Amino acid sequence: MPRNQLGQVMISVMALLVSISAVVITSTTNKLMEQQMEITKVEKRPLINFKGNYETDENGFAIRESLAIHNEGGLMEEFDSKMLTFFDIGVWDYSKDDVEKHIVVPIKNYYFGFTTGALQKEIVTYDNKFFKEGNNKKIIEVTREFSKLKEPLEQKQAKKSNYHFEIGGGEFKTYCKVEYKDIYGEKQELYYDVSTSGAKKISTKQGKSIFEKIESSTGFDIEEVSASKLLDYVEKEMKD
Repeated sequence: MPRNQLGQVMISVMALLVSISAVVITSTTNKLMEQQMEITKVEKRPLINFKGNYETDENGFAIRESLAIHNEGGLMEEFDSKMLTFFDIGVWDYSKDDVEKHIVVPIKNYYFGFTTGALQKEIVTYDNKFFKEGNNKKIIEVTREFSKLKEPLEQKQAKKSNYHFEIGGGEFKTYCKVEYKDIYGEKQELYYDVSTSGAKKISTKQGKSIFEKIESSTGFDIEEVSASKLLDYVEKEMKD
């Protein structure tokens, strides 16, 4: 190959390598910029957390509580939140293929919310002070009495089917839904499992499923719920 042609080939190869390098550098730079933009967006988005305050009786039981929802992150708008409280009562009927069943009993007006009007720091506080000694104590008493009242029904069902039959003591649960629009105009919908040990974020799919199930059930107001009514509710749900 003539020297001048070889030189042209080398120049072309060098130009191609420079072009490829430029594309790689540009692509890497774009990815870094995208990552930085995502980090910046996360930093400017709201950061939701919960703070609880509990009062206990002489036996150490939490009888009254307040739960506050805080935003420790960026600004937001169109904020809304909702608390759901309910009994989750397990029923184990060994005469059936599907042994375990869960009956949910919504307890309405357990919490009363107060919105501060702020969009950062403390946004809304939920209290459960309907009763003088707190709604917690009412729930503890109902749960304790229910554990005794359910025994005759368990024995009746076991005798009827000749299989082991058990009704759980009833676990009282709280779930919270938080909705808002962030500074980028994106709507966010978050769900939390709230307990005395703290708030745990759950998936949107799980949260929606729980809310749909609870909101479609009848339940009782905190003022009217009792162990006997709870037992009647469970017995009716068992027949359905």
